[in-house]
Amino acid sequence: LLPDMIRVSVKGTRQSLRGFLIRGHAGFAEAGGDIVCSAVSALATTALLGLKRYLPGKFRYGVSQEGLIFCKLQEDLTEREARDAQIILTVLLLGLESIAAEYGRYIDLALQEVKHHDEDESAAVRS
Repeated sequence: LLPDMIRVSVKGTRQSLRGFLIRGHAGFAEAGGDIVCSAVSALATTALLGLKRYLPGKFRYGVSQEGLIFCKLQEDLTEREARDAQIILTVLLLGLESIAAEYGRYIDLALQEVKHHDEDESAAVRS
């Protein structure tokens, strides 16, 4: 992996996405002109806005100035909340896959199956 690369881990399976963790900067261009960073940030921000609108209080998230964004759904979602979250996170994943297909040198995208409560991403934001 290149030192300047966005690393994205989407948690869950394609049928049951549970959250995401985005770290780093693409290094495609100077800050302010980096279209890869801008695209990933716009997708993540849009996903968070959608979750805030349709699942208020049903997920944890954090954003840091150092290029870290995380989101984790709660376990106790209703059937409708789970469906809404799945749609929002699937659209995020599709967008990220599109960016990775075009700019794969600048983004490392992985779908990480969650078996239990993995690492606490909020600790990474606080550090």
